[in-house]
Amino acid sequence: MERYYMATNAMFITTDSWNAELYGSLSVSSRLSAAIKSGTALLKILYFLNRANNSLGDMLNKIDKGMDDAQRGKTKPSTPGGPDRQTIEKTTCRLDELYRLLDGIHAVCRQHRVQNVSLLAPGMAKLRRNADRVSELADWLRDMLDPAGYRDAFANALREFENGEAVPASEVWR
Repeated sequence: MERYYMATNAMFITTDSWNAELYGSLSVSSRLSAAIKSGTALLKILYFLNRANNSLGDMLNKIDKGMDDAQRGKTKPSTPGGPDRQTIEKTTCRLDELYRLLDGIHAVCRQHRVQNVSLLAPGMAKLRRNADRVSELADWLRDMLDPAGYRDAFANALREFENGEAVPASEVWR
């Protein structure tokens, strides 16, 4: 049952529109990176930054919607058992590539103090959040390939809580 649930949630990675959106996000992010590194005019950087954030946001929101629909049982995997291991690994590599690109853009912007420019600061913060969401998605796909890792984490957390080694979050935030 759990494998079916995970496969249903990951079925978005086998669609042509998924590939188009992922490569579109990579393309726009690469243009943004080139514009920043070449010292292009502020308005051009602002344009690419907004375009990259919109492209990434649209892609990630579609993924979230697809996962919500799968949890509600509104969609079924296009192939029995969902995408194969090789497809998931390939997608994870592409997401890691996108994350490295976004993280690199953020690092270069920090180095050139681009995030201090008032016109660019909100877009830079959004770019960082989108990069983190891409990284989380790649981690989720990795966990899907190796579920033993997170099963052990939950079992360990429960054991620590029962032994009194951990406290509930509600007590930590008092």
